[in-house]
Amino acid sequence: MSRNNDDLCMRVKASLFPLTTMGCCMDINNPYYIISRARPDNDKEFVRVFESEFLKDTSNPVFGKRRHKLALICNADTNLAVKISFYSNIPKGTDKIYGEAITTIGVLVSKMNA
Repeated sequence: MSRNNDDLCMRVKASLFPLTTMGCCMDINNPYYIISRARPDNDKEFVRVFESEFLKDTSNPVFGKRRHKLALICNADTNLAVKISFYSNIPKGTDKIYGEAITTIGVLVSKMNA
């Protein structure tokens, strides 16, 4: 992850627990992620600001580098809570959630610079 004044450039990767071992009857590991930001007046309510493409048949996705505007991701407030959620695309059904985390862009940038 790198950051200049108005842009945030990030690459997302994950190690996900394969859905097939959670009782599903077939391989359905088509991960994608969603970034949501907290509402400035209510940090318990989130608004979706980005959804990635899904990657077919993997539980270790590496999404390519993507440039985002800070104004879009966190209202240009690096201390505003953001939620990153991972799902699996289920072609003929309801997408399944792998998990999610809530953090801030400020925390992510400081971890990358440490």
